Amino acid sequence: MRHRKLIGILASSFVSLVIFTSSALAEKITVSLKGMVCAFCAQGIKTHIGRLKGVERVEPDMERSEVRIYMQPQQTLEDEQIRLVIEDAGYEAGEIKRQE
Repeated sequence: MRHRKLIGILASSFVSLVIFTSSALAEKITVSLKGMVCAFCAQGIKTHIGRLKGVERVEPDMERSEVRIYMQPQQTLEDEQIRLVIEDAGYEAGEIKRQE
């Protein structure tokens, strides 16, 4: 009985460590935008960027005229790829910042 409890604690700790490590390695990309002026614009940006491989979540921010892209762990997007998808959506990408 004691061994099962210890194994359960170790397994739980391992899972927590894997989740923490994966979250820590996930990249956040912030892109300033020109032309996003309404909720419809924000939804269009969100949809276009959200289709890209490796994107976990997209958060447009109309007040700051930017979009935050949260990547899946160990995934990234090239700046050129980001600029192209934003241009295809009808907007212009400005500065691109990255954080892990």
